[in-house]
Amino acid sequence: AGWKRAENPTIANFFKLSKAVAQNSSYPTAPVTPAFYNGSVHTIAFEEETEEKTARKRHHTRYWKTRFSIDGKQVWVGTASKDIDVVISSFITLPTHTIDPAVDTEREYIVGQLESTGLIAQQTKMDLVGNVTGVNASGSNFHTDGWAYVLYL
Repeated sequence: AGWKRAENPTIANFFKLSKAVAQNSSYPTAPVTPAFYNGSVHTIAFEEETEEKTARKRHHTRYWKTRFSIDGKQVWVGTASKDIDVVISSFITLPTHTIDPAVDTEREYIVGQLESTGLIAQQTKMDLVGNVTGVNASGSNFHTDGWAYVLYL
């Protein structure tokens, strides 16, 4: 769908990202903050620049390879978020991205992007956890209707 694989977080990439944020410039393969599922950091992450083409604002999706399979096909789980600004986090007192609190909008955007490739063979949308509001590890508020897609590629 034209998304870029995020680089692994290294000291060099952290400084490159910091420079891009300070200069409000592009870094389409910038590393993403590690996210965890079942105690494990994501397996792979992708991003897409917004219209502003700045490291301060970008679309993100992270995926974890699970130990499960369905009909012989590997099961992956994923998340969606959109960076909308950079602030000093009260949780870690370092510059960090804040996310758009409407994570469902980003979920729908990502599924739409995948649909445009024609690679989705089948999809189902299901209520996974119900309505949830909260604060993520970086201190950003979020809310979700709790629905999730099951996509067969």
